[in-house]
Amino acid sequence: MKQVVVFPRGQLDPKDRKSLAEADIIAVEADDPSKIVTMLPVAGSSVSGDDIFRAAMQAIGRTQHSEPRQLFASAICAAVKPAIPK
Repeated sequence: MKQVVVFPRGQLDPKDRKSLAEADIIAVEADDPSKIVTMLPVAGSSVSGDDIFRAAMQAIGRTQHSEPRQLFASAICAAVKPAIPK
């Protein structure tokens, strides 16, 4: 997911813009950055893996039953096990 960063107008030179673009950062210049309106994704937009993981962690943390917690922990361990060096 790209990030959008607002800069005061005239602060960026072409080299800065190129570096930001290569890092998947969208640079926006504004005369008064404090007047920028921030928009956040809403339901129906793409959801990242981090978003899904945080939601699952929150739900698991609230359950009073141990079985869902154990199943979730086992699934996470199985998913990261190949990435753990021996």
